[in-house]
Amino acid sequence: MSPPQVAKCLRVLRKSAFVWHQAWRTPGAEALVPGGRAASTAG
Repeated sequence: MSPPQVAKCLRVLRKSAFVWHQAWRTPGAEALVPGGRAASTAG
């Protein structure tokens, strides 16, 4: 699945999907550990 397809499925910006894809390809899955901005569902 391409980054644009992932972005559409996850309803995120294409830029985010490309960043995630590059992080995954370069150092591996460890790069995808949460950190940074994220939407909070706590209410």
